[in-house]
Amino acid sequence: MIRVHQSPGIPIASCALLAVSICAFTACGDATGPDLTASPYLFRAVATGGSLTCGLQGDSTLLCWGGTLLRIPTRIYGAPRRFAAISGSGHFCGLTADGAAYCWGYNGEGQLGDGTTESSITRVTGDRVEITFKAVAGAHRFTTISVGDQHTCGITVDGAAYCWGGNFEGQLGDGTTENRLVPTAVSGAHTFMTVDAGSAHTCALASDGTAYCWGENRQGELGDGTTTARPVPTLVAGDARFTSVSASQVVSCGITRDARAYCWGAGVYLGAEPTDECDWSGSTFPCSKTPTPIAGDLTAKDLAAGYGHMCSVAEDGTAYCWGYNHYGQLGDGTIEDRDSPTPVAGSIRFATLSAGGSHTCGVTPEGVLYCWGDNRRGQLGDGSGAPMWTTPVVVWGW
Repeated sequence: MIRVHQSPGIPIASCALLAVSICAFTACGDATGPDLTASPYLFRAVATGGSLTCGLQGDSTLLCWGGTLLRIPTRIYGAPRRFAAISGSGHFCGLTADGAAYCWGYNGEGQLGDGTTESSITRVTGDRVEITFKAVAGAHRFTTISVGDQHTCGITVDGAAYCWGGNFEGQLGDGTTENRLVPTAVSGAHTFMTVDAGSAHTCALASDGTAYCWGENRQGELGDGTTTARPVPTLVAGDARFTSVSASQVVSCGITRDARAYCWGAGVYLGAEPTDECDWSGSTFPCSKTPTPIAGDLTAKDLAAGYGHMCSVAEDGTAYCWGYNHYGQLGDGTIEDRDSPTPVAGSIRFATLSAGGSHTCGVTPEGVLYCWGDNRRGQLGDGSGAPMWTTPVVVWGW
């Protein structure tokens, strides 16, 4: 059961009325789709980091909450232009409508891509938050951008992959293990459609549907049948053709053209029975070095990779999560770890999900944002001060 929590300034009795108003504003169920600009309470995108969450509203207004910021969604000032897409982990990046990239947050490894290791500055004055955004160096125009723990990658309009930031495991894919402070071309003549940056590895989807991964591979997360690190793009084993790929801490997943979900890497995060054993520092543990179907023959249209958990959206909009659940980040009403996909409580239908350090957020087709899991830093945005929520709670805009 979903707990309805009172947001600051919104009486409990108003929650149901507001939900009705949202449908009135957005024409819920209308074939033309919702008008996300009609209500300040609606979102079209969300990005979750370790303890910070950011969202884009229908009019592209950027809101963030948690971390060192306020515990409710707060408008962010200082962005040079409005963003069309955002991605987050240990730091955050956004793309404008014309593909220009800007990043903010910690920059110790050069992950903001501006040619320095100087972090962006955040100023909080009362309820006003202003951030110094860093323009990513170069004249690149990106179609997609993805933020990992200490690195960032993007795909340009001509299908070239560039990465920058920390490179200690070869996660930048340029054939070295040297950090890069500006976008550096990924090795090879591949044409990529999407990219996803994990903890210390990266995966990308080629134009023909084949998946490539590079970087750390101690637990089989590159999917090439080995545990050998690769500083250049390496073809994922098998003949599957994918429509999307996701990279987590020590696992990778992909959705095939027939909507089947596969994962490879450390067994605890697979959502499937491991097929191999990996050896790390003299200890063996279950893993899968090649793509393995997740349990239940689940179909999926979206995947979200967290630090220790994974989530997927089925074709009917149902959300499933698996992996670590210490703070309720799986959203099933418990704090029990799950080794197979488990439905998120509440029968909510989602369009997309984002999995962070120990929390998860999802946007419904109508633009309503829900979050669940760790809330010790206010990253769920409900303003409650509760340390966690094990089921989804509504996040209100401003």
